[in-house]
Amino acid sequence: DDVFRVAGPGECLNYTWDIPADHPPGTHWYHPHYHTLTTDQFKGGAIGMIIVEDDDPNLPEWAYDELLLQISQPAGQYKLMYGNGLAQEETFNIMGDKWYRLRVSVATPNGKLSTLWFEEGGCLFYKVASDGIWHNAPFGTYQGISWGMTGASRADFAIKCSPGSNNTVNWENGIVAFINVGESAGDMSSVPPGQAPAKPASMMDLYTAEVPAANKWNITLIGGTMFGHPYTYNRTISGFRWYPEPPSAMATIAWNQAHEYNFRYSIFHPYHIHMYHVLIVQEGGCGDFIEGEFYDTVAAHTDCLVRFFTADFGQKMIMHCHDLPHEDAGMMVWMDVEGE
Repeated sequence: DDVFRVAGPGECLNYTWDIPADHPPGTHWYHPHYHTLTTDQFKGGAIGMIIVEDDDPNLPEWAYDELLLQISQPAGQYKLMYGNGLAQEETFNIMGDKWYRLRVSVATPNGKLSTLWFEEGGCLFYKVASDGIWHNAPFGTYQGISWGMTGASRADFAIKCSPGSNNTVNWENGIVAFINVGESAGDMSSVPPGQAPAKPASMMDLYTAEVPAANKWNITLIGGTMFGHPYTYNRTISGFRWYPEPPSAMATIAWNQAHEYNFRYSIFHPYHIHMYHVLIVQEGGCGDFIEGEFYDTVAAHTDCLVRFFTADFGQKMIMHCHDLPHEDAGMMVWMDVEGE
């Protein structure tokens, strides 16, 4: 996860991932991160999904019957959205009375909080994972047809539809996919069966973890126009702007410890953290971001208290606003994760 590597014109970079046995499976994505040009390269189509496959033998069969949907916004368009790169929408043909796993990844340049929604009628929808992490709550907990997500969010849904019904998947006011349902497969259950795999130790017990005072931060995202110029912004994270060279880290933080951050003003600047998912510990949750669940991008109308554990590895931890023009204008920082 190194945004400091650069490939010039005609050059290539090779990436190798060592995925530990206890690494959470999930729905992820990628995009370029060259500072000041992230937005342009993103709009040019340099995005895609990355799936870390499940290998838990106890996971139910429906979790492997996958429907993949990447929602994106083409260059030069402000309202048109694509489903899997198709201007005419994606189409899923499925059997009735059968559970499926719909993996959704949203990739919009401004990253703002918006709504993913399903047409009402004929189908059951349960949200079972967020940002690549299975929910802690049982599969049948979060039922609904409308979900607030940022333009950098992912979500997994358990879905089942009645034979002969039709449905749509929508982002904001546009259709991104059709769901056409065929004959019955015979499953009459109303709640998806099974349970999620266990999480690694670093994602357990964060509610009760001891958080040293030095690991508690208020993270404030502030932005505005300077001197009336539309392209010059004073966008900062807690007073810091992006500067990649040492010793310009926003701070040095401890590896292998619990950390607690309070995100402020994230509704205007969707807050994204690299390497570690954050657990929502704000009492009552943070709007669309549920207390007790993990995310890596948060956009809330109120302050949002989160916790994470700097496990597995330490290096440069990137934090930035996922409104990419804001990030390109400086609203990105890094912390140096150090320790033994």
